[in-house]
Amino acid sequence: MSVSFKCFARARELANTNLIQLVIPSVDRTSLYQMLQQLVQQYPGFDMAFFERCRFALNHKYIANVDAHTVCDGDVYTIVPPISGG
Repeated sequence: MSVSFKCFARARELANTNLIQLVIPSVDRTSLYQMLQQLVQQYPGFDMAFFERCRFALNHKYIANVDAHTVCDGDVYTIVPPISGG
């Protein structure tokens, strides 16, 4: 299974790229949370505390619960880190 993540702002800085593609063995059900754990293992700049502050989108719609969301082969997610301004 192949899943991609578009990285913006701080996520792009931590990953040192604007697009990450993860390839994992196909399983019946993989949650977005499990994919984020894979990102933490492969990209040392990331940690789960950072991802807890981020939002994630698929097809321009935010995902409410990363634990319950099942990923599908070919999905492209957007990592939206917290943004502050003034």
